[in-house]
Amino acid sequence: MSIVPSDIVIYSSQNMPLDDSSVAGGSINSGIRVVFEDVTNTGVITAFSSSALDTGNITVVGRDVVGIITNDTFQLNGTSPVAGTQNFERIISCSVDNISSGNISISGNIFLGSIYQNESGFTRPFYNATANPNGGADKVLYEKVFIKNNNTTNALLDATVQEISSGLYSKIQFGLEKGQNYNESVANRLTAPTGVTSYGSGISGVSNTNISPLDAQGVWLKFDLNAGDSAQDSFYQLQIAGGTT
Repeated sequence: MSIVPSDIVIYSSQNMPLDDSSVAGGSINSGIRVVFEDVTNTGVITAFSSSALDTGNITVVGRDVVGIITNDTFQLNGTSPVAGTQNFERIISCSVDNISSGNISISGNIFLGSIYQNESGFTRPFYNATANPNGGADKVLYEKVFIKNNNTTNALLDATVQEISSGLYSKIQFGLEKGQNYNESVANRLTAPTGVTSYGSGISGVSNTNISPLDAQGVWLKFDLNAGDSAQDSFYQLQIAGGTT
């Protein structure tokens, strides 16, 4: 069966820290998708599943109306919508305490995202990243994601990756790891990985040309933060292209 767009998914790495001292990178975490679009909402969150078996807890993390990171945990009730109690200005991550049996939809005033069957959540990259104050040192942060081909039969042929010119594109560049399914980690997100030779924003072909069924290409994101950079409610996007038979 030919590859369709939903087969190509960006997942997190095992280590996507919230600080500048913990290990970053590693192997793929195929249970957590990475969301790049600008998911925003003001109000409480409602969630429901396509399966009656999903009755565990869901935890939503985001910023409240004054910008403080907070969370809200509430219990799912299968296919019946359930609302939390915390008002959010934007959503950073969502996770469930058990692997989902169905597709879990998360919404507020608008649809925000899904936790897909057999997965456990989604998150945004560089969650809680901050610049040093004016007069301090500039900072470069590295965070790793994976582009995975979930098609069990066909490869994504002549696969390429490029940055979309929107959001934080002027502050973030990407670099492809030297091999697919590569599991390099670094001491912390201030440490540059050795498995990437260059960073940029233009079209770049993946290692080995194609992404075979169930294989994944590691991508390190490089975020340049100048001292004194102010907080931004923004986003970053990658585009993956290729052929199919």
